[in-house]
Amino acid sequence: MGLACRCLWGSVYPLWSARGTGSRSNERITMHKIKRTAVGLVGALALTGAAAAVTAPAAMAGQPYCNSSTCSLSGAPNSGPIFYEMPRYTPVTMVCWTDAQWWRGTNRWFRVQTKYGNGWMIATQVSSQVSTPHC
Repeated sequence: MGLACRCLWGSVYPLWSARGTGSRSNERITMHKIKRTAVGLVGALALTGAAAAVTAPAAMAGQPYCNSSTCSLSGAPNSGPIFYEMPRYTPVTMVCWTDAQWWRGTNRWFRVQTKYGNGWMIATQVSSQVSTPHC
């Protein structure tokens, strides 16, 4: 038997016969199927990359955003009165900062505005930080 191509869905297509029994039309059909499979695979990879790029619009625009799997929105600059857990990549507007309770390696807290409400976030959960005044 000659060389064969195993496609993604499990079918095996002979590329050509070692004995020369394959016809030219069969070879053309097989090559057409291989090319069509390759084009489909490249297209699927391109769409996957485009979908991944859409998941972090705030990060690409340079706007501050939540960088944890969930970010705590607190009613005060401490870990006590957490009233909402925001999803990753939620854009935030930094209003001002203060130093208060140490939590997660820092005592810096930002007063923020989000689509989920206004509150406080610990500095380690804010990426793309911008300069803000002291509260």
